[in-house]
Amino acid sequence: MTETPQNPLPLPEAEPHAVESAPKQDRWVVPFVVIPLGIALAILSIIGVANFLLGRGEPRSIDELLDEVKGGGANARKQAAFHLARNIAEDVEKRNKELDNQHKPEANDPKYAPPRIAAPRRDLLKIETAYDFVKDDHETRRFLVAALGLVGDDETADFLGRKLRDPDFKDPDGTLKVSMLHAMARICSERAMPAFDAEFERASGGDSDAGTMNILAAGYGNIDSPKATQKLISILQFSAGRDAKDARGTTWREVRWTAAVNLAKRRDSDPAAAKLAIPVLMSGIEDVFADASRPDHERLFRGSGGSGSFLPTGVTSQGDENRQSAAEQLIAALVFLDARDAVSILKKVSTADPNLRIRSAAITALAKLNPTAQPK
Repeated sequence: MTETPQNPLPLPEAEPHAVESAPKQDRWVVPFVVIPLGIALAILSIIGVANFLLGRGEPRSIDELLDEVKGGGANARKQAAFHLARNIAEDVEKRNKELDNQHKPEANDPKYAPPRIAAPRRDLLKIETAYDFVKDDHETRRFLVAALGLVGDDETADFLGRKLRDPDFKDPDGTLKVSMLHAMARICSERAMPAFDAEFERASGGDSDAGTMNILAAGYGNIDSPKATQKLISILQFSAGRDAKDARGTTWREVRWTAAVNLAKRRDSDPAAAKLAIPVLMSGIEDVFADASRPDHERLFRGSGGSGSFLPTGVTSQGDENRQSAAEQLIAALVFLDARDAVSILKKVSTADPNLRIRSAAITALAKLNPTAQPK
């Protein structure tokens, strides 16, 4: 329950026609986490505030912005790093929309994959060099890491992993590490596995860290390998029966949901692992549905800033938007797995949930899972 998506990057979502009678290559790449924690959403969520505080200014090139990061004063560095991340985010959004307009695949097109742009390694190296240069400026580093996460590559994942392992790594409030894990999750590189594994061991230790584990569930979910699948199962098992919130407000229920949604992606590569997600997804729908009728102080979705959030405490409407986001992703995962056992809870949601978009998602799911179960 963190950032409110405000014109976010078009993160790939579950396709409504992903469940077919014959096996096909998955067109679905699950968003990072059930609750929108993605670093791109964080960047775009703060654009309005930052533009007001910093001033938008004229567009500048990567080189011009990096020169200011290296040579400007403290405020100028932060502003330049922010504009660098913002400009890259806007460029990604623009180019992805152009690609979508050029290629609108039919549901049976097995070659389609959500578009991703690649930045030249020389530009990524410049950003990495700037990160090293501003070693005492924690906030500027966060914006540079955000930029790397938007357009990074395998070598970027190596770079971020090395920085996390650096004995001189300084992160007084934990937000830089969160940004780095988000960035590596978005890059989707197997080279991030050592860093993820090390954080998994820490987050499953004595001071169990739900927020970090939630990001790891997203990161492992974006890596298509048997080892990553086993880590998702381990996260699902570790989080079972845990319900407390961590210091940043993330609950272990969110961790279970994120792991389950990402396990659903293994429908074709590891059907047995994917099936483990079904009861967790169904329980998640029950929780999300019940949340609307809970007293305000007991709700899971209250719009507060969560793990890795750049935002202060939000408003009630943000909580409902996050509840909607969770419900839509959980429902889509159930449809993707052709989970007929979910018909009963989906029928209840389709008629009684106060959020009309959640009702609509449930109705669409019922039409796919069991047409006779649709409400009249």
